[in-house]
Amino acid sequence: MRTRATKAFGCARTLRLLKFIGATLCGLALTSCVTQGASRDGDPETDRSFSSREAQNLGVRVMSSSYGALAIATAPRASCRLEVTVDRGMFGDGPPMTVEGSADGSGSLALRYPAPQVPPGLGRHAVTCDDGRRAASASAEFEIASGPLDPRGLRVRLERVEATTILPGVTTRLDPSLLPARDEIAAYLATILEDQWRIATRGLGTLTLVRSSADVVLYVLPGRGTSLNERSSDGTERLLIYVADGPSTISMGKSLSIALHELGHTWCCFGPAAGPDEHWLERSAAPELAGLNRFGLMVHPVPCRIASGSEVCATRFSDRELRAMGFADVPMPFSDECSTKLGDLDAQISSLDRSLAESGQAIDAANETLARLVDQLKGLESQYPEQTMPPDVRAAYGRIAETYEALYRETSRVIAEYNRTVQSRNAAAAKRADLPC
Repeated sequence: MRTRATKAFGCARTLRLLKFIGATLCGLALTSCVTQGASRDGDPETDRSFSSREAQNLGVRVMSSSYGALAIATAPRASCRLEVTVDRGMFGDGPPMTVEGSADGSGSLALRYPAPQVPPGLGRHAVTCDDGRRAASASAEFEIASGPLDPRGLRVRLERVEATTILPGVTTRLDPSLLPARDEIAAYLATILEDQWRIATRGLGTLTLVRSSADVVLYVLPGRGTSLNERSSDGTERLLIYVADGPSTISMGKSLSIALHELGHTWCCFGPAAGPDEHWLERSAAPELAGLNRFGLMVHPVPCRIASGSEVCATRFSDRELRAMGFADVPMPFSDECSTKLGDLDAQISSLDRSLAESGQAIDAANETLARLVDQLKGLESQYPEQTMPPDVRAAYGRIAETYEALYRETSRVIAEYNRTVQSRNAAAAKRADLPC
């Protein structure tokens, strides 16, 4: 294709030298020339006629063409309009249909546009340029390769689905009464999803919410159902998030966890460690994570609990999940105030648990000794009726009683300390339960 474009441009140069030729054909696949006021239909194979009154013709030459970018050479300062044609697939947003730009003083123009996930195959660029007196067009095909989405630069469109909207393949009945919940969840995700994706991927991933040309569309539906990542055989996918998964609506915290979880299904989880539902078979604790996040995000069900009266859920990917996304060098998770407090409280609770275990063992041992001392005293009392105990036996009885009293006082002190430790441990556990992580 590049060879044909070079020859066509050479044809235009020859026309400028041969001023006495009345009309000449100059049209190949990558460039074309038209006279001022001549009609055109955008077909690169159509003949163009030129008037002998024209001293110079406008040319458009494609320098490079790929999905997401086109570079051309044309007249200086010419205004150009690019039309992009691709197969958008079942769920794909596709790129913008048109892109506009102006050439610089040398006639160079590089047009770039978002290149979201679409089915692999061939696409077509058709560009038309106009310098105010003349117009010309050129076209070129480009290849679209297959491959997974890149979590380092993910473009997501958030769409609020109306109760009357019919989405292809969605059979769940939508409920107008759930529109307020839809709006609340959609607004919440719009403000937090970009930053939470960065935190969940430990700064390795970038997610940008866009109005069009998204890699993935996240539909927030006013209905009751199971949220899912739905993939088409053509390589495109969409996310369906229902605002209710039972009789009541989901919490804000759970909606974020669901969004991250379903996005994670783009890459996870496959292979012998995963089941047919694309979740990890084993809930293996990740040593780098704590709290609700200790099993990562790609287990079923995702860990959730009630904290301070609100439902909170896991929001961090584990090491193995980030590696499934294609990240080779995985750093430690970001530190945050909640995780720091959680770690401090976990350490405090562990220390208190050790102290309680030691104190409990000491109390049990002391109680066993006290029981033996009581048996000895009772044995002497049963052997010698009252007022008949010999002096030496009475002295031994007194020593046993003194030992019992001293050990009893010490054991009572240890038990009181044990009970205070239990209260401290319960207070720490209550603080931990209130943390949203």
